[in-house]
Amino acid sequence: MPSHTRENVLKRDRIPSKALLHRRKPTLQAYWKDLMEEYPVQFASEVKISLTGKSCDGSQLVEETYRKLVEKTRYLVDNRGYPEWDP
Repeated sequence: MPSHTRENVLKRDRIPSKALLHRRKPTLQAYWKDLMEEYPVQFASEVKISLTGKSCDGSQLVEETYRKLVEKTRYLVDNRGYPEWDP
């Protein structure tokens, strides 16, 4: 997730809350769309490796990336016991 250096330091090892992701969804998706336009192959490859585990076409990639990000953060908090972060 894009973040300011100061905020990232304050976040430490905590995982963004579902509420934070929901509030920031438009910003995240706009950021991802920009990356997808500028670096389509790299963005798709990195998202596939880190989140989706599969290839998606451009029309679904941003929404699938968001859905998988929420799913992965919930897993880390609910199953692995990482603390949530919601500034």
